[in-house]
Amino acid sequence: MADADLTDVSLDYLISLSGIPLQPYVIRNHWQPGLEEAWPIYHFGENDPKQLVKQLLHHIREGGKPFVCLSAQKLTSAWGTRNLEAYLKKQFPDRRILRIDAESLSDPQHPAYSSLTNLNQVLADYDIVLSSPAVETGVSIDLKDHFTSVWGIAQGIQTATSVCQSLSRIRQNIPRYLWAASYGFNQVGNGATAISKFLTAGHRLTEVNIRLLQQSDLDNLDDLDTGFQAESLLCWAKMAVRINLAMVNYRESILGLLHQEGHQLLGPPPALPSLPVPPSDPDHPLSTVAPQPLQQPLKRCGNKITLPTARRSPTLNP
Repeated sequence: MADADLTDVSLDYLISLSGIPLQPYVIRNHWQPGLEEAWPIYHFGENDPKQLVKQLLHHIREGGKPFVCLSAQKLTSAWGTRNLEAYLKKQFPDRRILRIDAESLSDPQHPAYSSLTNLNQVLADYDIVLSSPAVETGVSIDLKDHFTSVWGIAQGIQTATSVCQSLSRIRQNIPRYLWAASYGFNQVGNGATAISKFLTAGHRLTEVNIRLLQQSDLDNLDDLDTGFQAESLLCWAKMAVRINLAMVNYRESILGLLHQEGHQLLGPPPALPSLPVPPSDPDHPLSTVAPQPLQQPLKRCGNKITLPTARRSPTLNP
């Protein structure tokens, strides 16, 4: 088997499925990027990605061509592909912008339709690309000297490893800019970080569901085998608690993985100079994002919209 992130969890599972004692032969790639190959990564520590988006706007005004990795698509997400696309089109009507997400990839009338089969050719025609987790794995973007930077907004929906994979879709060594929520909320099961507690909660939920089905007069449930493939259940539980543990310290988990890969963590980028504020639609959820100085523009536009933070909250809508 081949796995870029192989662990004992996967090996133990495959050995248990074989049913015979095996001694795995592991070939490990110890390669680490040198100074020439390591990405320079600027990361933001605020509670929301507004500062990153300000830097993104400045980068585009300076002629940059960014590839932006986002966590969501829906209009209810202030930082999703559709909202950011609408905002950037208003700010930069002369730029060619492509949105790649589940909706655009399946729409025969959209330029992104079926683009994953010839992505390098398609992306060469655009100045700004906004990508959802639809472009996360199995895609290699090998364009040279086209994009000038990669940007990531990780709201706590994807796993930490998925965020790192999204940032690596562009193979060229260009600067990365990352904002990640301090706490992820897309947990598996009950969010437990101990295998025993996770499995106990899962068994209880299964028992409740079986009782509800029995009350619905469904037959043949008394002899239902809930212990089918215990090795698969255990493997799933190990992977689940690993994801849940990373969600507890989401930002630090992502930065830790990037550091392990040998990349350069540089902290936040230099502060922006004071710039005139572009025209903005006060009803747009991203209208509070503007270059420095920030406070005067907010007062002038009279915007009353409160942008959601990425901290865990029952009202958060990713």
